Amino acid sequence: MKTLLATVLVVLIGFWGFNKLNENFSVENITLKEWRTLPNTPKNSPQDVITTRKIFDQPFKYLGKGRQSFVFVSQDEKYILKFIKCQRINVSDIYAKFPLPPFLNKKRQANMAEREDRLARHFTSMALAYDPLKEQTGLLFLHIEPTREVQKMVTLIDKLGFSHNVEIDTVPYALQIKAQKVGPVLGKLWKKRNIPELTKRLDQLIDLFIERASFGIINPDSSLVQRNNIGYTPTRAIYIDIGTFKRSKRASDPAYLRKDFQKLKPIIRWLKSRDKNLARDFETKIEKRLQQCAPVEQVQQVDSLSTP
Repeated sequence: MKTLLATVLVVLIGFWGFNKLNENFSVENITLKEWRTLPNTPKNSPQDVITTRKIFDQPFKYLGKGRQSFVFVSQDEKYILKFIKCQRINVSDIYAKFPLPPFLNKKRQANMAEREDRLARHFTSMALAYDPLKEQTGLLFLHIEPTREVQKMVTLIDKLGFSHNVEIDTVPYALQIKAQKVGPVLGKLWKKRNIPELTKRLDQLIDLFIERASFGIINPDSSLVQRNNIGYTPTRAIYIDIGTFKRSKRASDPAYLRKDFQKLKPIIRWLKSRDKNLARDFETKIEKRLQQCAPVEQVQQVDSLSTP
């Protein structure tokens, strides 16, 4: 009996250790038990389906994890594949159906409702990241409803080097262009003293904020730069994190946008430590763009006039 218990204990510790080393990634943890379909889920175009199938011809290697996703990078280092951490959403049948006294059942129902809300918020943000923010997020394909468009097995290589073949249509995911972190890009340009290109890259950050706001969408993430949640593709700046978008009438309000641009303070401090004139020019450009935005009261008046 003692030998059996010892064996079970060793197995459990080994399983826990394996999961810990693998950062809790498993195919089960990216598989959603119950899908929640949004009223207006954006549709992928036939060309997007074709492109995605070709991209999935190669394996994807584990890159890391965020608060909401497991992240993989393609073998050619051009694409990012993000899977929702479904273990934070899924509810076991035992947990859902086990008889409980009323006060505990109330807590269970609240917990299950919170999980549903979390999934709805995340799906809504991902939907906005694809439409209308596809250019601003670099998204190529979005799968947040149980469709069978791609019909392909995709090879995932986890952190420990083990391969997993996943039927990609059975799990929620987003396929995104791989972006470079803001800091290294700007740092490299500064080191080369390529001021014209550095200025262009700074302007792209301003464009990113203004473009997103023009669609009536906010991003409450207060640490975009610190957490590397924005970055650069070869042609523009994009939002790397796609999990915090919301619609809001405040989006284009200069007062709100002014606070929004405070998220770029780490970059401004970095510029000031190297070239105060460059920092001042960047701040001046931000101010000019803010002055071009209509106050929120005007936006609401326009909305009311356009309402039939």
